[in-house]
Amino acid sequence: MQQDTAADAHKLFRHMMAGTDWNPDLARKELELTEDAFGAAQALLLDMGFIRPAVGAGTFVTVPPETAVAQLLTLEQHALRERLALNQELSQTLAALGSNLVTLQARAQSDTQLNLLIGEDTITAALHGAGIKAQNEILSMHPGSPLPQRMLQESMGRNQTALDRGVAMRAIHLNTMTGPPHGRAHLEALQQAGCEVRLASVLPFRMILVDNALAYMSAPPRDGQMAALEARGPDICLLLRQTFEHCWVHGTVPPDLGAGANDDHGPARELPMNEREIAVIKMMANGSKDDSIARALGVSSRTLRRMTTGIMEKLGSESRFAAGVKAAALGLIGTPEPESPHPLTPDSGR
Repeated sequence: MQQDTAADAHKLFRHMMAGTDWNPDLARKELELTEDAFGAAQALLLDMGFIRPAVGAGTFVTVPPETAVAQLLTLEQHALRERLALNQELSQTLAALGSNLVTLQARAQSDTQLNLLIGEDTITAALHGAGIKAQNEILSMHPGSPLPQRMLQESMGRNQTALDRGVAMRAIHLNTMTGPPHGRAHLEALQQAGCEVRLASVLPFRMILVDNALAYMSAPPRDGQMAALEARGPDICLLLRQTFEHCWVHGTVPPDLGAGANDDHGPARELPMNEREIAVIKMMANGSKDDSIARALGVSSRTLRRMTTGIMEKLGSESRFAAGVKAAALGLIGTPEPESPHPLTPDSGR
């Protein structure tokens, strides 16, 4: 009703400005207003300062046009400030709700939920939505061969959007990421944008963890299409967080990416084998197959065979088993821990 009264008041004011002889009854009839509506409109004009009582006439007259314009500007500025204040309160309320959006969704779905995503477009859309919803932190691990330049650029766009909102971000990539120029450029862009980056010789699987409540993991292809697992729930996200932190602790800070890099990264060890070779022999000692080791390192099977031959030559061994025994004796891979039920199990003693 207040909006209707304001509209009636504007009509009445324009009518009064246009006429010379002011007749309230005639004005009410011409404007087709009831007595109550006419009285309310007239009272509002008086309250707004657009009309004033006429001296000795018992009626009202309009203020000069320049006064009405100034008064209208003042009222509009006041209304604008009120709307801005309300918008600010609304924005703060939305921010408070959004800061825990993913967490609230996880609490509403306390049980672990897994959803298989098939197809690059489906996965990209899901990751885009997760990046928008992220409010606190994004953790990621990237094993395998470096992604194509197009996919890295798309992921960098999502990362930049999250980082610009103040979302903390940490990422672990394989050492091989510094080989191709577009891989090195991607790591450098991440660091410059504010993402913490570490390198590792081997990583268990590809993963993105959002606010400890939503995760995406690599899955075997389905019908020739890319596939990923979407996971929700505190239990599985805690396990994934622990896996990430284990890999993060054992990762290394990247060298100066602008100066170029090689496959070994960093200063040479005072040991007969480099970091990647040690990772290979550790996985061989754990019983991993060649295709699994090659995928974890992001190299081809042919490259892995050359590395394996080189390892056995350095250790003076004629078999993988003998190479593992020799490496353990030299303290290169440590003593096997039979109590570890799974190669991903974090060593809490470290």
